[in-house]
Amino acid sequence: MGFGGRRGVVRGVFWAGLLAGLTAVGCGDDSPARKAPHVPLARGPALPAPSVSEPLPDVPGGVEHSPLTLEAPPMGYLVDARILVISPDGSDSELAAIRQTLAYLGVRYDVFVATTAPTLTMANLTSDPMHGFYNGIILTRGSMVLPSGGTSAFTAAEFQTLSNYEAQFQVRRVSLYTRPDAGYGYTNASANNSFTMSTTVNATCTQAGRAIFPYVNCNNVVISGAAGFRAVAADAATVAVLTDSSGGVLAATRAYGDGREAMSLNFAQSPSLEHTLQLFHGVVSWATRGVFLGERHAYIGVQIDDLFLPDDIYPNTGATYRMSANDLQNAYDYTQAKRAQAVTSGLRYHWAYNGVGLSSSDGLTQAERLGHLEVGDGAWVVAADLEADDDEIGAIERLALIGEGLDRRLGAEGLDQLAGDDGAFFEALWIDVHQRNLCIAQRVALQHVTDDVLHEHGGASANERDLGVGH
Repeated sequence: MGFGGRRGVVRGVFWAGLLAGLTAVGCGDDSPARKAPHVPLARGPALPAPSVSEPLPDVPGGVEHSPLTLEAPPMGYLVDARILVISPDGSDSELAAIRQTLAYLGVRYDVFVATTAPTLTMANLTSDPMHGFYNGIILTRGSMVLPSGGTSAFTAAEFQTLSNYEAQFQVRRVSLYTRPDAGYGYTNASANNSFTMSTTVNATCTQAGRAIFPYVNCNNVVISGAAGFRAVAADAATVAVLTDSSGGVLAATRAYGDGREAMSLNFAQSPSLEHTLQLFHGVVSWATRGVFLGERHAYIGVQIDDLFLPDDIYPNTGATYRMSANDLQNAYDYTQAKRAQAVTSGLRYHWAYNGVGLSSSDGLTQAERLGHLEVGDGAWVVAADLEADDDEIGAIERLALIGEGLDRRLGAEGLDQLAGDDGAFFEALWIDVHQRNLCIAQRVALQHVTDDVLHEHGGASANERDLGVGH
């Protein structure tokens, strides 16, 4: 499915396992629920480990990666809505990054790893002279240079095949990480002006760039954690897309005399880099001329992890922040304002509750603060800690908490009890903690949820195919 769906898959497996286990709970069993072991709380990493990148090496006396061709598009040709991703050896972070993006968008694509796949021929790209398999070509590295340097994973014949296909079916090419050279429309000296991954480059979009990335804050595109090059365009056929304050070209498009087009990004990419996450939707749209099976969603969703605990500040420097009573009130006021609007009337906050961090002397947990919030009106969703010690509440009753609004009747006299007693917390939500007659109907509902989760995540990986290689 790609990296973009990992969290969803993990979440789906968790809920599927949990719900499947709950459906096995017997009916008519009035014995006390078994205690679940208490799991110590720990914060995960706020930022994934960065990928190490360096300026791409040259291919001495290398191979021509963008040769001209005499091919022309035939009348009435057809092209499938599918992208071909080509990687030198499958180890580059750019491959992981584009897989993540394509999986997130739902775009169909194939992966061709040059060192393990057979030689690229037109048979890989077409079924006949009128039918092409791909409407976009993405190279993870512009010259297909291997990590060891000095060698391209593609032969001159393979690059010629690729150029012939691009010209014949009017298919655009993108290079996700490029060492600027004449083949991509830069001066030969451009590669001498490199920067390392420890350098932060503040870029802006040109007018052409704003058309490609209309959803981006083009006044400040920060390239950080990635090595790259500040290039110089060779002529007017190379149109800058991103530039730095000195005019160095960080990304550009190139129009060739035979009708082909290519985009080159002159800096490294990785699944966790902000500039990669920011730009890749526009890259895919440009490569496919906006025609692909999939869509981009920008979600307005808030999942609050452990309401009363502090959280790491991103990026992770060791500092933490814990929300205050004023923050909670402001969040509620914001929610109510949004819920009053038709488009966002369903906005809700989801709290993960475990009771750790509650204190009657703390403003955030003051009874009057919680009591003043109309959290029973549907604006708030509270989820219990499903692994806390609990003598009174069985598994199904715990699940019943999900989706319940915290009733505002919670008073100061119950606050201290709430902090240490899960049963009191459930009582505050007006859930009968002694009710255990939850059997057939609940099992059916749980099975439906399980089926939906498995169906949703089981079919997503069909967007990707590997051509003769593995992951």
